[in-house]
Amino acid sequence: MLLRLLSISLSVLLLAFVLPNDENRYPKDFFAAPVSGQLRLSGTFGELRPDHFHSGIDIKGGLGVPIYAAGDGEVYCIKINPGGYGSVMYIRHPNGYTTLYAHLSGFSPELARFIEDKQYTAQLFAVELYPEPGRFPVKKGQLVAKMGNTGHSFGPHLHFEIRETATDRSINPLLFGLQVIDNTPPRVHELKLYQLGENQQLAETRRVPLLIKNGQYGVTGDTLKVKTKQVGLAIKAYDHMDGVNNWNGIYTIELFVDDRRVYQFATEKLDFTETRYINAHVDYEERVSRNSYFHRCFLLPGNALSMYEQVQESGKIVIADKQVRKINIAIKDVAGNTARTQFWLKLDTALVTAAARQYNYLLPYNQPSVINSNDIKLHFPEGTFYEDCYMQYSVVPERSANVFSKVHTLHHTRVPVHRFYNMALKPVNLPDSLRGKAFVAYCSSNGKVTNYGGKWQPDGLLKAEVRTLGEFCIKVDTVPPTITPERFSPVLSKVSSVSFRIRDNFGAAGTVAGLNYRAEIDGQWVLMDYDQKYDRITYRFTPRVVPGPHAFHLEVWDGMGNKRVWDKNFTR
Repeated sequence: MLLRLLSISLSVLLLAFVLPNDENRYPKDFFAAPVSGQLRLSGTFGELRPDHFHSGIDIKGGLGVPIYAAGDGEVYCIKINPGGYGSVMYIRHPNGYTTLYAHLSGFSPELARFIEDKQYTAQLFAVELYPEPGRFPVKKGQLVAKMGNTGHSFGPHLHFEIRETATDRSINPLLFGLQVIDNTPPRVHELKLYQLGENQQLAETRRVPLLIKNGQYGVTGDTLKVKTKQVGLAIKAYDHMDGVNNWNGIYTIELFVDDRRVYQFATEKLDFTETRYINAHVDYEERVSRNSYFHRCFLLPGNALSMYEQVQESGKIVIADKQVRKINIAIKDVAGNTARTQFWLKLDTALVTAAARQYNYLLPYNQPSVINSNDIKLHFPEGTFYEDCYMQYSVVPERSANVFSKVHTLHHTRVPVHRFYNMALKPVNLPDSLRGKAFVAYCSSNGKVTNYGGKWQPDGLLKAEVRTLGEFCIKVDTVPPTITPERFSPVLSKVSSVSFRIRDNFGAAGTVAGLNYRAEIDGQWVLMDYDQKYDRITYRFTPRVVPGPHAFHLEVWDGMGNKRVWDKNFTR
């Protein structure tokens, strides 16, 4: 017992000296906070999100809160989109960094005039603008925008990023001296054990609850018995900060086996070309099945993410007969608060082996693969999967309405797909008159249909690029979008805006365009803001529309060319 206590003490000392010191690489006095008052965060850099790592920090606040330039520089780019970042501004700085301000509700008056003029010239809501150099210089602390909720945002906040201008890599903004009150360590919620058989085949998994004692996390009885001689670990943990209730992302995870570090993950910086590798970093099945995010502390063979350091044996732990291995996991936030977990691993007397796999096709993760039959052709490029995929495939005739091929089931959606792969399907009983409306359809288990588009090939198959597994077939879309007036009446003299809900019958993915629209008053194009998350378009009256009678005209069309037209007269 004395030796074990001594071992624990030595481990704590060791962990204290091996944490990364990346924050010293970045200037601490150039950037200021982009909002006034104390920073309160609802999201941290590198946080785990569906299909991507969070590339900035989310600063809490209210609609219309002033946003200030974080440093001297000039406005380099402005983008207005119905989804994603929504209304976003990029400021380039002379020190080699670019700051990004997203989900904005408005801009400074001169920027707002510039943007609206460009939108009216292009007759588009969604624009990407690059002002000529020197057009909009800014000083640190200058008012540039207003906090908002545009794009893929579900409450007013500022998404703030700092990027390396030369590489476009995003860097953790909290490494630049921005002050956040944080004296609270991360919390570790659960452990998951992966028992690996021969050829890394998964034999068994187990979720392990954690206990906290004397400020350190552990397992019941301090030792886990495992049934295979090689195991992997995953951990579910979140960071917490003073004065907010949000469960935010952690900064670093380190795994030690017998006091030797074998794995480190750090959210210091993010290359956007790598962000989808999050699906290899997390336990993807836990994410899609239970909305539960576990950080893997071992690497899948096809995981090319560069956010790891000093990984030994891919983070996997080998346990010999009669051997007991000491495990320490240290989880840190940027402020240096650390949560520690310690336990031991030993072999059980009853070992297990992985069950024989049931599959139709073996698709190696590091090689291209092709599947061809009379009804379907599939081409998977190298790197489509993060580990070898033992694919189960089935096909059935389909007699349902609006299904014009056999229904093909490719494995299941619990296996992540990294790259787009080619799928070509043979039509069945498709009238020639509907060929232009046909598309490759992904049919999810909840009944939702997603349009992946498609092009007809010389061999008569409909080919599309898709990036998921599951159920596919050919469907057609001849139904125009719907237009539902939300705020419109014959007399509009006392209102400042009109709005509509626009919706389509199928979702769009891949290269398929979503909904598009055009609005006119008295035959002249007018600017309507599009908030995709609410399916809402809004026109805000300007002096361009004078008092008197007017004609409102709205067209909405989908990616298949189906169009709906709505016309009404009104008096202003």
